[in-house]
Amino acid sequence: RVLQRPQLRGRLVLLDNGTLLIGAASPLDSGTYLCRAHNDAGDASLAVPVVVAAYAPRITGRPPPAIRTTPGAALQLHCAVLGVPKPEITWELPDRSVLSTAHQGRGSAGALLHPTGTLLLQNPQPSSSGTYRCTARNALGTDTAATYVHVI
Repeated sequence: RVLQRPQLRGRLVLLDNGTLLIGAASPLDSGTYLCRAHNDAGDASLAVPVVVAAYAPRITGRPPPAIRTTPGAALQLHCAVLGVPKPEITWELPDRSVLSTAHQGRGSAGALLHPTGTLLLQNPQPSSSGTYRCTARNALGTDTAATYVHVI
């Protein structure tokens, strides 16, 4: 497709200064883009390779397989994630309730999910014991990590 004058509508936008903006870019937009300029002094062109990266989520900071804590001692469960587009992170709690970074909220026993994916158990009790499962999901895939929290 050739854009010859400024265009401000559509997914491909050509600005007055020659900048090309690609809206909602995906890996299908990867390739070599050719910029051509012409004036009274002559012609010039420049080939620009463009790579649009996208990859499935990968949990890079997992909680340990098991954690022991005492009643009332606040506990953080980390779930650091990489992925493009940015993955949604959910935590499934032992009571089967689910907290999501897409829909902020609180879970049982004062569980609070930080936007980074870290789950904070503010006041764990023996009834908070069980398996906590972190899931990272985007359009390209899913990764999961689990830890068993034992409050004694």
